[in-house]
Formats: sequence, structure tokens, C-alpha cells
Amino acid sequence: SLSTTVTALATNPWSPLAAVAGQKQVLLYNTKTLELLGVLPFPEGVPHVLKFSRNGSLLLAGGGHAAASGRVVVWDVKTGKRLFEVGDELDTVLCADISSDQRFIALGSPSKVIRVYSTSNGELAYEIRKHTDWMTALSFSPDSVLLCSGDRNGGAFVWEAASGNEYLTLKGHKSGITGITWRSDSNLVATSSEDQSVKLWEVQNGNNIKSWNAHGGGTSSVEFARDGRLVTCGRDRITKVWDQAGKQLIAAPAFGDIAVSVSICDETNRVIASDWTGKV
Repeated sequence: SLSTTVTALATNPWSPLAAVAGQKQVLLYNTKTLELLGVLPFPEGVPHVLKFSRNGSLLLAGGGHAAASGRVVVWDVKTGKRLFEVGDELDTVLCADISSDQRFIALGSPSKVIRVYSTSNGELAYEIRKHTDWMTALSFSPDSVLLCSGDRNGGAFVWEAASGNEYLTLKGHKSGITGITWRSDSNLVATSSEDQSVKLWEVQNGNNIKSWNAHGGGTSSVEFARDGRLVTCGRDRITKVWDQAGKQLIAAPAFGDIAVSVSICDETNRVIASDWTGKV
């Protein structure tokens, strides 16, 4: 249990390791033993997003201070060494991701602008100015070809990752996007929203092939497992596991407060989730 809301968490795709956001730090836990393995300082402020790279070698954190500053930091997972930082936002970073080929880092903030940086030199590669509200979710496809983005107004788009050119508009959510996750084959992307729903989108033409109300009051987070199942949590305080047809497979005992973030550790088959009070 932590003293404040856990704003972000992530699990490593290839090892029993979880990262949990704290105040000006990121805590690393063994997902088998649940022991604390280490602490990574994040003096930039509060981390609002944590992501492991697809090969598990890097950990990304994005965050900052509200209405003041925002930045993304990347560490080497084995050594804990800070490798680089990108971004110079005037508000906290709310969403970010690193492409699986590790060429690009994308970030979003209340500025409504997506900024994509090159990891080779840390310079801005391109900007996307299409969203009409705060950026809330960003995710590169596993094959690094596409970038999916979502905002607080329910707007969702897919972009060509190399250029930033628009590829698809995903229309259907009636409230803010809270999560974006790709199936491992890059052919399907899932979005979660404050409108309660989880939607699955076929990437070739943007068809919404499945939609279901996952959590009363709103769905807070969604993630694909390696085997194709999905994990979600939401304002009903419950963490759930689903198949791609929207059939509920598991519902965990309810948190004491709103469930905020969820991730599945493929190595241990454990679901890690957090709530508004800081319980993990």
C-alpha cells in the first residue's frame, strides 16, 4: 500500500518485474515474491505513465508537475542507469510510449499535441496537431508501424509511426479515452473509455469489431495479455479478465476505491492493479 494514488504501473513482458509509480520515484517489484527490488528516482515529479519496451530491456516514465513541466525518462532495466530524457513540456506528460524498434518516443500532455522524438539524437522528429482535448493515451503497434492515440474527449486516431501521417480515425467513444493496447500481431487495437466501454478495432480498415461495457461508471485501464486475453479495471472498483469476444473470464474482489491502473505479468500470469487510495 502506498500513501497516494498509484498513477501508473507496468509489468515487464519477459521477466517477473513490475514498475509502480510513486512520488518522484518509480518502485520495482518482483511479481513472484512481491519483494521490492529497487527504486528509480524521478525528480521530474509524479510519473503518470510507465511502459516497458517490447523486449523488456528499457523502462520509460513520463510525468512532471501540473501546469509547470513535463518530461519522459528512459532507464536500462538491468543496471538502473538513466539512458536519456526527452520532452520539454509546459505541463505534465500524461501519456507516452517507446516504439518496439526503439527509434521513437511519443508523448502527449494537456497541450493536445503529440510530440514524437528520435531516440538517436533526442530531437523532435515530428508533431501531430489533430486532437481537440488533453492527450490521455498513446501506444505504438508491436511492429512499430503505427501509433494509436486518444484524448479526454473520446477522440482516437491511428498514425503512421515513421511520418505522423494520419492512417485511421476510430469513431465511437462518447467520453475520454483511458487506455490503448495492441494485440501482439499488430492487427487489432483495443481502447478503453470513461463511457464504460472497451472497443476492439480492426486496423486494416478501422472497423469496430467488438464493443462491450466493461465497468459501470467508466473503464480506467486496459491491456492485452500475450495470449490474447484482456485485463481491465474501472470505477466499479473491480479488476476483470476478458476474452476477445467480450466474455468475462475473471472478476477479482473489489478494491476499497476506484481502480485506476492494471497490467498483466505474462511471466507469472499475475494481474497487478491499483486503486485511488494507493493500494496495489
